[in-house]
Amino acid sequence: MIYVLEFNPKIASHRLRLNAAITSLQFVDHSLGTHLCSSQIVSRSDIRSLLTAPLRLCNIPLDIIFKLLFSKKVLLASKPFTLDHCIILFFAKFLLGCRIVVDISDNQLLSLPADFQRFLFWVRQSLVFRIADRVTCPSFTLKQSLANCRQNKISIISDVLDKCSIPLSSPYSFFSRPRSKRLVWFGCGFISKGDTMIISESFRTLIDFISSLSRQDCGETDLSKVELLVSTNESDFAQRLLEPYASNFALIKCVKWSQAILKYQLGRAGSVILTYSTDSFSTTKSSNRLQTALASGLPTLVINPPQSCIDLLDEIATQNIISPVVLAHIDGADKGFASLLSLINSRVPFSSDHYLKLTNFFALRDSAIFSQWRDLFANLLR
Repeated sequence: MIYVLEFNPKIASHRLRLNAAITSLQFVDHSLGTHLCSSQIVSRSDIRSLLTAPLRLCNIPLDIIFKLLFSKKVLLASKPFTLDHCIILFFAKFLLGCRIVVDISDNQLLSLPADFQRFLFWVRQSLVFRIADRVTCPSFTLKQSLANCRQNKISIISDVLDKCSIPLSSPYSFFSRPRSKRLVWFGCGFISKGDTMIISESFRTLIDFISSLSRQDCGETDLSKVELLVSTNESDFAQRLLEPYASNFALIKCVKWSQAILKYQLGRAGSVILTYSTDSFSTTKSSNRLQTALASGLPTLVINPPQSCIDLLDEIATQNIISPVVLAHIDGADKGFASLLSLINSRVPFSSDHYLKLTNFFALRDSAIFSQWRDLFANLLR
């Protein structure tokens, strides 16, 4: 039995990775065993019911008792680093005999200031890593940052493509209609810590980038004709922060992130801008946002790209596929923006044939990722 425990169900990147693990079980080879043919998404209360089940054996049929206590079980949890999570994982492993897989999409320890709070988080994180049988993460740089976990315990499983955010009409509407001057940014803009809202490093980079641009001609398009659409978790706060720069653009509009809204925006956009920071936390980020932009068939400007984005583009290049991506650093962002706008105004660099090749590339890549999840579960259940 595979149990998928959603500790952070509201965070899109965590949910995407858990859904990939669940989806992988739909294509299981039955020769691996019947355990892989059943999975169940459980909540904290469900886990507590499982943990207390041995105390209520007299009320449970014998076959259920046997299955609960003696069958092979895997518990997959996403970033379970609170004290409550540690206790749940401890009892799930040593009382129920579950094999524990901990999946993380970033290393939150790197974003914390060097104080007692960071020390406590390090202690909880180290405890979870010690309890876990396997740890999974999406990038090599993230794996290297996990200094308090044995490296041979960590498996790199990349993010699958977020198909729910991809406009279905991308390849045809994009190549048939005049290029839109809409520039889309999406991602996590703010982190909530109690009553305090902290600006994420990627959104701070976006602000730095916008403030560094002047009202100069960039090819056939200048900023006064560009609409900047921002999709983030705290849209009202983002709108206030970007308001001082609104006069430089035709429009700056911030909306609350959702897959439906992002799909709508990408379907009507001319290009995408992705921003990262050079701090240790941002450099471990996965390439999931770049995948979404590429699969939408849109020219993309990536500022301060992490190594995972560079690796993805290298992987695409080995398949002789042209990808409409401009990489830039914040000190050369003006030139990168000019190159991006030139790409928008040109109909040559990215054809429908290239788009179809890219679509096939992501399909094969996702299939390989599903195989990695299945192999991981199969090894733990043997």
